[in-house]
Amino acid sequence: MERRQTPEQHPRPRGDFVGVTQLFDGRPVFSYATPRNEEERWGTVGLIGEKFYLVVWTKRNKRVRIISAYRADDWEIREYHKLFGGAA
Repeated sequence: MERRQTPEQHPRPRGDFVGVTQLFDGRPVFSYATPRNEEERWGTVGLIGEKFYLVVWTKRNKRVRIISAYRADDWEIREYHKLFGGAA
């Protein structure tokens, strides 16, 4: 019989972007174009807690649609520090 995972063991659902919406609350972030095919997409990098995240998003029907969210890469963190200060 397969043992069920507890909530602590079960990974977060892939579509759960609630936490990363904080990057759109007015905090310091930087954005850059990341077009794909004919869709205009943007990457936005900022701090959530003590970690840097990248959110890839687009606008559809006058709404922001989050496509994906990741921990930011080293170059994105360095760029953030160039723009806003702090240790790299």
